[in-house]
Amino acid sequence: MRNLLPVVILVLAVADPVASYAGRRWGRVPFLGATLEGSALFALTAFGILAVRHDLAAAAVTALVLGLTERLSWPLDDNLTLPVLGAAVLTLLEATP
Repeated sequence: MRNLLPVVILVLAVADPVASYAGRRWGRVPFLGATLEGSALFALTAFGILAVRHDLAAAAVTALVLGLTERLSWPLDDNLTLPVLGAAVLTLLEATP
């Protein structure tokens, strides 16, 4: 089993600032405490990073889950929860035939 944490940490490191900038710059539609444009760009950026090393279906589902989860309020910081959740989702998707 390969270590998936580095790739999902990269997703967080790139997609979070991209979404933040896009939401502030072009965001117009409110979405779960942020903007739809920022959240959509988070998911698209995550998909682009994940698609390099994973199959497209697993990348798409993981990017969508992370994009939605990033908008939810958690008692823990999203810098901890998103990489763990992303690695778990990828592990489940890649283990399923």
